[in-house]
Amino acid sequence: MARAVSDVADENSVQLLALSIRPDSARHARVAPVAVRLTLDADLEGLVGLLRDLEGADVLFAIRELLIERGEAEPERLRAELLIEALAFVDRPSVDTPTQVHRIRWRR
Repeated sequence: MARAVSDVADENSVQLLALSIRPDSARHARVAPVAVRLTLDADLEGLVGLLRDLEGADVLFAIRELLIERGEAEPERLRAELLIEALAFVDRPSVDTPTQVHRIRWRR
């Protein structure tokens, strides 16, 4: 998930300042909720493009938090923090299967 978000940021000329992954320990079968927190620097066009591409992605992202501040040194630059959640597929532990099937013999 972090790689997909990073790729979308690159495509929109958004500079990632920080990215942290927060896996959720509550697994449900083969999926687990995962959250990514981003801090980024972008112009308005890049930020809007990032949000548009995340919402339209094949992966179902949910933007839970969005905080936008104007840059101090460059007012046309924006600093934003996002919390993005998604479901990630996890591998199930393999189950040991018997290598041979033993026949049951009935006594008469």
